[in-house]
Amino acid sequence: MKKATSKYRYPPGPKGLPLLGVAHKMPVSHAGPLISEWAEKYGEMMTLKLGGTKWVFLNSSRVVREILERRSAITSSRPSFPLLQGILSDGKRMVLMGYTDTWRNIRKIMHQLLTSKQAETYRPYQDTESKQLLWDYLHEPDKFYLHNGRYANSVIMSVVFGKRTRSDDPNVVQLFGTIDDFLGNLTPGKWLVDAFPQLAGLPHWMQWWRPFAEDGYRRTIGYVSLDIESDDSVYRNFFAEFEKSVADGSSHECFATKFGEIMEKYDFVSTLFMTPVNIVGSRSTKIHPWHSCRGWI
Repeated sequence: MKKATSKYRYPPGPKGLPLLGVAHKMPVSHAGPLISEWAEKYGEMMTLKLGGTKWVFLNSSRVVREILERRSAITSSRPSFPLLQGILSDGKRMVLMGYTDTWRNIRKIMHQLLTSKQAETYRPYQDTESKQLLWDYLHEPDKFYLHNGRYANSVIMSVVFGKRTRSDDPNVVQLFGTIDDFLGNLTPGKWLVDAFPQLAGLPHWMQWWRPFAEDGYRRTIGYVSLDIESDDSVYRNFFAEFEKSVADGSSHECFATKFGEIMEKYDFVSTLFMTPVNIVGSRSTKIHPWHSCRGWI
């Protein structure tokens, strides 16, 4: 994302108000239908001004390939998200990192663990879950949507932690609750501080969004604040369960077993964020209506 200046020629988009842009028109949730309506009207590329930033949406596979693949050297970074990345993620969530050395190092690790050769290791998980999916379709066809969600979640959890999951698993419910919180707050313009990053410079007592973000961070990672630890953490629960299976010899080959071997140079919180990042894909595919829209400023 780049700040809007007169030297940029932006694609067309809906007109808004001074300072706010179209932020006042954006719903706090389920923005997909409105964004899709605008995309139909303005074509393959459109611009939305949300607060102090401009988002350029790419609405066809053609322009996505042209800009995000062929011009990736200048479009691979991320804007500033003081709430989502700064507080809720302690700056360690890969999907919101800027194009930095840290991001490049993590990407290199991901490539090592997710090569086509490694993918063969995970094929049995897909085979097992595919059979389970067909069984579910046959016995409860009216719940096909839930079956699709369980299938995607269980495949990813098997690949990441070597563990199959059920929809009613308390840890899984808690995990996807935190992911839903994160994805739900990605809606452009939902938080004023993410639309006007300059507000992050306010004293902490004036940041009305901070209690919400710190609570989400605590439930995700296990800190009461960024300085005080707690054991009440969904990511820590999964790691503790995984470490127990490794200790008693019941663990299966998975992403986490290999990830741990090469992550010693990163702190524990970074490791917690980077391993479950693979789970977000399965969840966002199922729940987030505008995840395919790409914005940059």
